[in-house]
Amino acid sequence: MLIDFQKRELMQNSIYYFTLLFAFISPLSRAGIVFTSVTLILLWIFEKGWVEKWNQLKSCKVFQAFGIFIIYNFISLIWTDEVLDSFKYILKYWYLITAFVIFTSFPKEKSGEIIKFFILGMLVSEILSYGILFEFWTMKHGTVSDPTPFMNHLDYSIFLAFTSILLLIKVLYSDDIRNKIMYSLFFLTVSGNLFVTAGRSGQLAFFVTLPIILFIFFNKKVLKSLFIIFVTIGIMLIFPMLLSDTFKNRVLNVKTDFDKLFIEKSYNSSLGNRIGAWEVASDIAKDNPILGVGNQDNIIELQRITTEKPHLQPLNWYPHFHNQYLQISTALGILGILIFIYIFVQIGKLKQNQENIYLIKTAFISIFLVGFIAEPFLHKQFTMALFSIILGYILINKNSDNIRKNNLEM
Repeated sequence: MLIDFQKRELMQNSIYYFTLLFAFISPLSRAGIVFTSVTLILLWIFEKGWVEKWNQLKSCKVFQAFGIFIIYNFISLIWTDEVLDSFKYILKYWYLITAFVIFTSFPKEKSGEIIKFFILGMLVSEILSYGILFEFWTMKHGTVSDPTPFMNHLDYSIFLAFTSILLLIKVLYSDDIRNKIMYSLFFLTVSGNLFVTAGRSGQLAFFVTLPIILFIFFNKKVLKSLFIIFVTIGIMLIFPMLLSDTFKNRVLNVKTDFDKLFIEKSYNSSLGNRIGAWEVASDIAKDNPILGVGNQDNIIELQRITTEKPHLQPLNWYPHFHNQYLQISTALGILGILIFIYIFVQIGKLKQNQENIYLIKTAFISIFLVGFIAEPFLHKQFTMALFSIILGYILINKNSDNIRKNNLEM
């Protein structure tokens, strides 16, 4: 009995440290994400205590929603032609298990450590990114015009957008003036990093989420909150336009893409490709509206339709729809996309007794839902790791009376 207790305590301690390592490594290493994710799941299995864990999970509406979504994905194999490829596609969702490992086995009173180590990982990534930008060093990934040290600019922009908002929340809720100054400076450098990379999806998510967070924080003073929102967004737009050629060019490219699409009728641009993906998805939905055509069969359909329509030829190389909603709706139909949205409804309905954690949850939902317009982030390794870490943190802190409001403080 004593041996079993000691073994479980060892497993719990190991889960604690590997969760912190997972949070730290998530923006830095693909191999690190795989290693820590697998280790966490194995430790969780060896920890045992399954009755207690199952009671936690079965009463968690978010877990139920994810369960329904994954089960429906497996059911879709019935009408999928590319069964093996579809099966492999579905299996990639295993990364999300770590969110529920964190939820059931990470010590609640130490949950703030997850955020701390995630921010430390982002600090390392940011230092490396600025080093590339200012040509202090070179890395295998990233260039001066797009300094993303470990992942592509779309994924990195989501990390930066979330970290920026997270730091803003820490500024708003920190009581210590030194911490406010430190977090403010870090917020500015991370936001700056966001605008010197080429990831417009994260930039858009940031500008959508920023006024939401400010409005909630200042909700008792409507006029004041609106004034602060407009001034903040104005500053956050003007300075990147003046100081970042990358951001300025990416903004101006939107007009160029619109001209190509609507004047020249050319889909050969970033925006044109994505508009074309909507057209292809519409064609697929006409014939398969309820159930879709299945995972990976939707990509075969994408390639077939773009081959048959000359104006959509630029999309023929697409490995996915560059849109989470189109990816799911073409594969799983209306039913699939409704189940997917239900997941976020349940996350949104989680009750937090601390407003700062509520704001983190709001930012998390907003940034991913906006980001999904540009990319299927819930099927990409780096962003699935981010999703799992923050979801696990949110789940730990639902109805958490015993955790202080300022548990984010370092």
